[in-house]
Amino acid sequence: MKIKRLAALCLALVLALSLAGCGIKNQPEMAVDGKTELVLDCEAERYTLDLNLDTEADELTGTATVTVKNTADEALDRLCFYLFVEHGPDAGAIEAATNTETGEAYRWGKSEETSDAYDIWLSTPLVSGAETTVTLRFRQSVPEGEGRLANLPCAHGKLYSMMLCFPTLVARYDGEWQPHDFFKSGEVGCHNMSDYDVTFTCAPEYQVLASGHQTTADGVTAIEAKNVREMCIFACNDMTVDTVEQDGITYHFARPNYKTPSAKLSERAYQLVKENALASVAMYTEKIGPYIYDELDLIPIAYEDEDYVSDIGGMEMPGIITYDLPIDSAEDYTSYFMIETVAHEVGHEWFYCAVGDDQYREPWLDESFADFLDSYYTENAAEEYGADLSDDTLDLLDQLSGHDAGTPEYINLPCTEYKDDYIIVYACGQDFLFALEKAMGSETFFEMLQDWYRTNTGKIATGSAFVNTVLRYDGSAAVQKVLRHYLDDDYLY
Repeated sequence: MKIKRLAALCLALVLALSLAGCGIKNQPEMAVDGKTELVLDCEAERYTLDLNLDTEADELTGTATVTVKNTADEALDRLCFYLFVEHGPDAGAIEAATNTETGEAYRWGKSEETSDAYDIWLSTPLVSGAETTVTLRFRQSVPEGEGRLANLPCAHGKLYSMMLCFPTLVARYDGEWQPHDFFKSGEVGCHNMSDYDVTFTCAPEYQVLASGHQTTADGVTAIEAKNVREMCIFACNDMTVDTVEQDGITYHFARPNYKTPSAKLSERAYQLVKENALASVAMYTEKIGPYIYDELDLIPIAYEDEDYVSDIGGMEMPGIITYDLPIDSAEDYTSYFMIETVAHEVGHEWFYCAVGDDQYREPWLDESFADFLDSYYTENAAEEYGADLSDDTLDLLDQLSGHDAGTPEYINLPCTEYKDDYIIVYACGQDFLFALEKAMGSETFFEMLQDWYRTNTGKIATGSAFVNTVLRYDGSAAVQKVLRHYLDDDYLY
């Protein structure tokens, strides 16, 4: 549901401030109406995936066994699952749905709301508080080309990228399932934290990196990931992986031996990626709060077609990020791009992976925050971490620094409302947070952000809850002006 009009809330806040006592700066006695967090009506508690990648046919097949709990007040007669098919309607499908315990076949079919979701009709309604386990058999084509689900040619093999391609439970809240179409320029997920147990089988010469921890023997990889919102897997038979330990975190830096000569990661660029990944994690830990996992994998993505320009740039998943290798003859441009992209995607480990959000309804709660963090990093890393950064990085950060505010736009619309202007969520979103920092003062702003992170880690946050958190720390006219300027209260949830 929508909260009350933001202008009216700020007026009520001004009245409250006239009666307020001491505490946090200008602390109001009235709280902002709205959801303190988004609590789903149905939660996936555990996913057990049994997967097989056929590297000859470029096809992924397998089963997803999902333990589901009904947290709604009413009984549920159906469940709804995503299976995003990125390469056309015939490139993938759910092919069967059964009760895991009894083997009973369920009636199933494409959702009426979107072809990217499936309805599974239960023979017996799932009552409030009860659990059930469903097994879904599915297939996905993993063709050569670009995308989150694709294989990329290497000099002597392939790299398989498998993101957003496994069956996942659709969010259900406000008494309704909330499925949305696949959104190529962003994401539409809204997931609670779940545990994953995965058995992944492919040709034995392939190395595997995935969310969580993995061990491989004779072509079979066992993956265990706890408290993650999604699962992703990469497999390559032509890459090296360097391991770095720092501050209790294990980093895996992958270097696929890509076929395209200009996409080969130079030693200079590779060192920049490593250095800035480590430094950005250190900064975000200090400024926001601790990284919630003990591993982070980084994988560069390059495309065979040198004329193809990705509109993604990079991608975040729990404990793993990708960054595109731009095909450009200007080495400095490539380096700028990678520093910003790595810092941005690392930021998503804090905002989306730790603090969740409805990525369709309120994408600003992760994209705006990650864009703010990458800009804050590029502007401040030299000053705060200069002793630990190379001259190359210091020179590049000096050229990157300097925040220029763009034309203010509302940043909190659903992702599809922006059509071709989705960049607003990023560019104007970071402007919003920089404006808040200026209005609140840096010290108070980061105290607020640490509180926000600490309170909402493991949850699905909402825009109204963020507004409420800001106003608890500073209800001044300057802060209210920033909130009104960037947030359309018709879309605060």
